[in-house]
Amino acid sequence: MNQVSYAIDIDVYGVQIGVFEDQADLLTWYHERGLDTAAVTQAGSTAYSGFVDGPDNTTWLVAWIPRGASPTTIAHEAVHLAAFTLESASVPFDSDHHEALAYLVGFIAGKITEEQ
Repeated sequence: MNQVSYAIDIDVYGVQIGVFEDQADLLTWYHERGLDTAAVTQAGSTAYSGFVDGPDNTTWLVAWIPRGASPTTIAHEAVHLAAFTLESASVPFDSDHHEALAYLVGFIAGKITEEQ
């Protein structure tokens, strides 16, 4: 993924998350692929995570998480990214099956925090 600030590889699920620190870079990335940017530019947004269908049955997980994001913002986006990851891998999670989600949220939040 071009213009990505860093990537988070989740090898066990075969997923890579492209993280953009600059919203403008994510918007450019979306525009280059002809994707709708409405969710990325939602009023009041301080960060964003998306699950995007790419060409040839590929799935892209992307996030805009500015450098210096608060711990609450990082946790919030990590939950979205973990849920998208599990959904893309057809791994069920609900109130009775949430251990994979909990581990994945911690892993993703930790990787984002390392980059901050």
